[in-house]
Amino acid sequence: MVGDSMNSLVIILLIIALIAGLLLIFTVNYNKLKWINIKVEKGEMNISSLLEKKYEILLRYISLLKENITINENDFDNINITSNDIILFNKDLNDIDNKVNNYLDNNEKILKKDDIKKINKELKSLNISLKGCIKYYNDNIDKNNQLCKSFPSSIISKIFKYKEKEYIENNIVEELKILNEEK
Repeated sequence: MVGDSMNSLVIILLIIALIAGLLLIFTVNYNKLKWINIKVEKGEMNISSLLEKKYEILLRYISLLKENITINENDFDNINITSNDIILFNKDLNDIDNKVNNYLDNNEKILKKDDIKKINKELKSLNISLKGCIKYYNDNIDKNNQLCKSFPSSIISKIFKYKEKEYIENNIVEELKILNEEK
């Protein structure tokens, strides 16, 4: 009798230990997913803020270009960007930035104007900050996507509807090389 009750107690303790272990694994993986998603959201907010600033700077740039040189009417038609998707917004702004740079490359005398120099410096500084934020975002997206694919966090991500996310294109290594060469 004593042996049977002892065996039952051991089995109950093993079941409790197993349940506690599973709960611990569940909690640790849930917290990892939650923490990474907080970092991703922080990255999204920082990128969105910087993209809005970049948009404002590009609007000022375009108005200065219009004052100083002749530009094609349809080159900046899509300047009223309203996308809520930061990946698309970033791509659209980069396209506009490239168009502005083409005008500047073809009109070197405008680069000597103080207003243009100031905006150019502001835009370069902002682009460097943006690249850093995008790198932070992409690094955390990488961690998020790994957790969403790997066991046991993949089960937890399905339960709490955490999904894999897309990366934002980032050429920070190339930009830093160019910046270092300018110094």
